[in-house]
Amino acid sequence: MKWQAALVFGPLFAVEVSGDSMQPTYAAGDWLLCRRARRLEPGDVGVIAHPVVGLVVKRVAEVRPDDSLWLLGDNPDPAASTDSRTWGWLPGSDVRGKVWFRYRRGNGNRRPVAR
Repeated sequence: MKWQAALVFGPLFAVEVSGDSMQPTYAAGDWLLCRRARRLEPGDVGVIAHPVVGLVVKRVAEVRPDDSLWLLGDNPDPAASTDSRTWGWLPGSDVRGKVWFRYRRGNGNRRPVAR
């Protein structure tokens, strides 16, 4: 589940969602088209390269003046998402992109490349 596993098309790349942390917005197996970005704003859904977990898809809840990010899953059940409530603040330099849209709903049969 490394950055290199995502499909890259110039400034655009695609990731597959795994897990339930972004439900109801995105479900496991959904494919997302993302645009490379260096900065995210509160409310954006971003792709972040977590130093231990690998790529994660999370919503930005807050951005500090030093560009560090507080990220949360959309799932209303806090136990369903491993996010900043577990990791704490993540540096803005870990941002890889912003989710543009879901282009394919998952079928549950493919190996995920992002959590």
